[in-house]
Amino acid sequence: MKRQYLITLAVLFLSVGCGVSVQAEPRVINGCVIEPETDCTHVGAGLKYKDLSLVDLRGANLSGLTLHGASLRGANLSGANLSGAEFDMTVLTDADLSGADLTDAYFTLSQVSGANLQGAILKNVNLHHAGGGASVNLEGAQFCNTVLPDGSVRNDHC
Repeated sequence: MKRQYLITLAVLFLSVGCGVSVQAEPRVINGCVIEPETDCTHVGAGLKYKDLSLVDLRGANLSGLTLHGASLRGANLSGANLSGAEFDMTVLTDADLSGADLTDAYFTLSQVSGANLQGAILKNVNLHHAGGGASVNLEGAQFCNTVLPDGSVRNDHC
């Protein structure tokens, strides 16, 4: 038993020393593979109340998903299709949503402080009831029927 343990350790150290990386299997939650470019449109409400902090879902198709009560703190959702997604009571603090399509997404009572929405598509989106909205980066975002955190409406790209 001890010998097998030592052999396993030696192989591990040699593989690291030779530049071989050991990759963990991607996380799967209710049939959704948590990795870049994934398509989780079939999951529906399967990500409600899940802890997805720091996940890398850049370029993923999460359209129509219900993420009610989930934590996406620090998550990378850049370039993702999040159209029609429900972020009600979702934590998006410091999340990267740059270039994401958020058309018809819901943000009721969500926490968005420090989120990056630079270049995001924000058509028919209401951020007025999202907490921490004053610190959101909206530079270059496309607005159409968008209610901003301060309650004003933007229609720059209708």
